[in-house]
Parts: sequence; C-alpha cells; structure tokens
Amino acid sequence: MYELYPYFTNDGTVGLFSCVENDIYHSTYGALSESWSKFIIPSHFEDYLVTHDEVKILDICYGIGYNTKTALNVFVKNYFKNKKKLNSKQHRLMRSSIAAIDTNNAGTGEVEKFYNKDVGFFKKILQKILLRFKSAPSCIVAIGGDNIKDARVKEISKNCNKILIDAVDSDNILIDISPFVIKEQKFNFGFARKKNYNNYLSTTNIKYQQINTIRNPTKKINKKFKLKEETLIIILQKLFEQNSEFFDDPNLQQILTAKKYSPFFSKYMLNFARFCQNRRCYLSKKQNKSTFVHNIYYRYLSKSYKNANDLLLNTQIELNLHKNDARKFIKANLSKYNFIFLDAFTPAKSPTLWTVQFFKELHVALEDDGMILTYSNSAAIRNAFLQNGFYVGKIYDENLKKFTGTVAVKNEYLIEHKLSDYDLDLIGSKAGVFFQDENLESDSHTIIKNREKETESSNLPSSSKIVKGYKKNHAKEL
Repeated sequence: MYELYPYFTNDGTVGLFSCVENDIYHSTYGALSESWSKFIIPSHFEDYLVTHDEVKILDICYGIGYNTKTALNVFVKNYFKNKKKLNSKQHRLMRSSIAAIDTNNAGTGEVEKFYNKDVGFFKKILQKILLRFKSAPSCIVAIGGDNIKDARVKEISKNCNKILIDAVDSDNILIDISPFVIKEQKFNFGFARKKNYNNYLSTTNIKYQQINTIRNPTKKINKKFKLKEETLIIILQKLFEQNSEFFDDPNLQQILTAKKYSPFFSKYMLNFARFCQNRRCYLSKKQNKSTFVHNIYYRYLSKSYKNANDLLLNTQIELNLHKNDARKFIKANLSKYNFIFLDAFTPAKSPTLWTVQFFKELHVALEDDGMILTYSNSAAIRNAFLQNGFYVGKIYDENLKKFTGTVAVKNEYLIEHKLSDYDLDLIGSKAGVFFQDENLESDSHTIIKNREKETESSNLPSSSKIVKGYKKNHAKEL
C-alpha cells in the first residue's frame, strides 16, 4: 500500500514528509509561498508573459505540482487580465465607431431600419433591440467588427498566449494526486474534517510533533499568494488527456477516499474528476443521478469550469506530465526551455539530479536567454553550474531579507545578485567539490560515497576554515 504523509504548512498549503529520506519535501513556512518566492518572483515570470508570445518551462521534480501550478496560475491571471482590458477596449470602440451590424435573426429588417441613424439615437434603439432578442441564442450583433478584430490582434500580440510545461517526476502517485490537493487549508473547515485531521496527526507513525515544532503553527499565516481553481482543473484535464483511465488506479483511489486524508483533498476536484469520467454519458438510471447532477453543474453553473474551458479554447496550454527519472528524460529530450525549475530533493541526501553531468544536459536544454532556478545555496551545486559554463547568481527574498537560492544563466546580464567573495571562496573549498554521475545512472549512495572520497583526498581548504575567517573579518558581508 502506498503511504502518503501530508501536513499543513504555515501558509495553509499542503506539504509532504518523506519517510525514505526522513525529511520534508516542502518548506514549513509555506509550500506555495516557497514556489512564488524562489521560482516565480526571481524569474520575473509575470513580466516575461507581457513581453513574449510564448513561454517554455521544464519543471524537474514536479511532486504535487506547486511550481507548475504557480506558473500556470500567473498565466491564467494574465489571460483574464488581458481579456478584461480587451473587453474594455472593445466597449470604447463600440461607442465611437459603428462599422457593421450583423444578425441571423428574423429581426434583421428592424436592425437595418436604424442602420443609418446617428450614433446617439442608435444607442437607444440598440438597447431595445438587444432586449427584444435577449431570448434568441443565435442573435449576434457586431459593431465596428473590423476595428475590434484589429484591436484584439494588437492586444493579444503584446502578451503571452502560449505556454508549454514539461513536468517530470518518478513518483506516479504524486503526479496523479496533484490536482486534488486543496489550494489552502480552511482553518474553519467542518468539525468532521478537523477531527479527521487531528486523528491523522495523532495516529500516524512519523514524527509529526517534530514537524509541527519546525512549522511553528502559531506563526501568522501568509495569504499573499493564492491558487485559482482553473489551474487545478486544467491540470486534471491534461491528466485525463494523457491517460483517460488514470483516475481508476486502485492506489490512487485508496488515497483519495481514505478518511484520514480527507482534510487534504478538494471535494470540488474529486467531483469534477467523476464528471470528466462520465461527461460523454447521458444516463438516467437511479444509480447514476449523481453523474447527471455533475454534468448539469459543471456544464452550466461552475464558473471555474467555464473559465478553464475559455482558456483551453483561446490559448495554447501544453502540459506534459512525464512519469520518469529526470535523467532519462533530459537525455532523450530535444526541447529548449526559457525557465528550468530545479526542485529536486536535497542534494545531501539525494544527489542524482545535482551532478555536474546532469547540469551539462541542462545547459543544452536551456535557451540562450533562459534561466535555471533552484532553492539550493550549496557551494557544490554552484560549482557544478560554473563547471558547465553557466553564470551563477543568488536569489534574494525581500520578505525574509536573505538569500534563499541560486540562479544559473547563459546571459550574464540576467544576474541580479552576483556571488560574493565569500561565496566564491566556499566554492573553492572542499564544500565546493561537486557530485558526479558519469553515465547519469548511478544511485544516490554511490554518488555520495564517491564525493566523500574525493573530498577527503582533496588539498582544498576546509569550508570551516573559510567560514571562521569570514566571520572574523567580513561579518557585514555575511
């Protein structure tokens, strides 16, 4: 049986604990907040969407999808923001220009009767006509059609309307549950769900007391970043496109229906998955009434569902969820990306995706003006990037007032925060000895042991000596 160990992080989103590594997957200060602060904000992703027609992303170690979700979320918000601007522009054009009136209703003669009238008079008559044809679904009135079309083309050309994401993870179950994980914890959720969560914490066989101590549950929750429901719907629909039977997997169903996990999963998304399974069926038997209700709700009432369909119809969203070892994927992949989110498990415990050979493949996969972002501050990781010809910089978190990650680029001018002399000295010490995996197929234990041997035999200064020296002479820089 597949065991899942979720918990709530400080921003109310769900984090996971790994029993294999005896460590957490997500930052305790907030799983979603970490994605925003370490990947989306430092990449200036929102600005990128405004100045480019398309964006290509590689998400390494997708997990339950926070990095992909945040990127998609920005894309979704950008689309509706631009649509609102476009509608406003259309409205202004309608008020100032009347180029044509088209309708396929029987009332064409009545529309044509007022076609040559002045603008002010026409506006009054138009209101009456629209009211009269309100119940006619085929009534289409186009005013200044050519001008509006031109304005739409100009508006859209300034903003991104195509996104491609290749998301890779070797854990099939984590990928499959990703759209069902709730957006954030409702701290006023029902008594039954709260009781399930408390029972879950008290009966689980891992050290949740230790996690909660680290998590600091009394700390104020950061609600700055929120996911839109449309983002989860799009991911779920893409999963169904790739495998229409994925929702029937027994292991997945066992997790999604377990009472102890109920506080972590969205009932809305679970019902939507059932709708996706049955939406082509029109059943009337008593046992299938729930299917009929779901069809009615999602087709005609759910705003999120309508918005998601609007996005899929009017933009190009290509989301490929690869259930594979990222090393195998990157060797076979020929695509190039604008952004690579490297969110693999901590290199000290699982270095397979942090080796100098793997970074060589990432260099090939990155566009000339692309950017690799990761949460790691490790000297060994930064050295591995440098060995492959990258320019390397740091990620600075304005809220935490400290450096929280690393960026690697081919274009030096994209670096905002350069490595300090202290960082470079650490890279030149034993701490900077990088991980190696010659054929990209060694296990973590072998990679770690080989690095330990190389570090022991190295004549490089120790990292402790570097740290002590800088603490004494360069306190302000640290």
